[in-house]
Amino acid sequence: NATLSAFSTVRNQTPPADIFGLAIATDDLNVASNGAFAQLDIQTAGEATQSLQAPLPNGTWTQNIYNLDPDTVVVLAQVQDGVAVVMVVRGTLQNLAAINNTILAVLSGIQIGEPRIPPYADQSTFTEREIVFGVENWRLPGALTLPNGEGPFPVVILVHGSGPSDRDEPVGQNKPFRDLAWGLARQGIAVLRYDKRTFVYGEAFVAQSSYTLNEETVEDALAAVAYTRTLPEIDSSRIFVLGHSLGGYAAPRIASLDPDIAGLILMAAPAQPLYERILAQVIYIANVDGEVSDAEQDQITNFEAAVDQINALDDNSDLTQLILGVPAAYWLDMRDYDPVTTAT
Repeated sequence: NATLSAFSTVRNQTPPADIFGLAIATDDLNVASNGAFAQLDIQTAGEATQSLQAPLPNGTWTQNIYNLDPDTVVVLAQVQDGVAVVMVVRGTLQNLAAINNTILAVLSGIQIGEPRIPPYADQSTFTEREIVFGVENWRLPGALTLPNGEGPFPVVILVHGSGPSDRDEPVGQNKPFRDLAWGLARQGIAVLRYDKRTFVYGEAFVAQSSYTLNEETVEDALAAVAYTRTLPEIDSSRIFVLGHSLGGYAAPRIASLDPDIAGLILMAAPAQPLYERILAQVIYIANVDGEVSDAEQDQITNFEAAVDQINALDDNSDLTQLILGVPAAYWLDMRDYDPVTTAT
């Protein structure tokens, strides 16, 4: 009895993946999902290989993941005032990972438009130039923001959170890393920010059989530190690393590998491994309404099983196996890293 109200599709060109959106007059999420599959000529998707609640700025979405050879299909649905809003993303697992920011921007319902420039960012007080640096085969573009006047200047290197991101770490119209760079430069502090490796080399990165936090974040941050030491405008005794979220989690490891870093700035840095935080978030969301449904309990049980699997890993394990969509090597490395102990 569902009535299709609207349907749209967007194709992300590089890497290729399809994003479908539709609204159906129903309060039944299963009916809504089936309506989406019908529009995509998917006769049956079978059982979801993963199901969870996805918290987003415009509400909590039910997320189901289906493996349909050769594609992975992610279905998110939410009921609002008797209308089910459904978003379907389809592509290879590697391609979906590489366009993660695009997907999040669409799903979050954030208006995409001209970036906002904060009032404190006086562009007449600094200059900015393009740079390229990095380790062999993974060189990265970025920007160096320099205050007006004579140096050498102290410098802050900005290290991203999880997921692919460009140098500005954008969320819709907001560009927090750019805002930080321009605000600090006005105060006489240089800033280096760069496009993350998973953003520049998304397909190549996720095609690796295994990788760890080092390849995702640490190596490039260290390369950025080394690069700034070569610049005459920078005071090499005052190089600071600012890590946001996962970048803050990784910051103690970054500093431990380069003891000449002057200091760390941690923003929303978790003290627990990412997989423990994911489980905690799933449990929290399930309990928000005071009642844990059978479906929510299944989600919790699945994530608890994944955490148990991670805790059972050792050097004899198959570190290329995927757990929560990521090679086991990533989780083993993260499990054995204590940022608090490393920082102290």
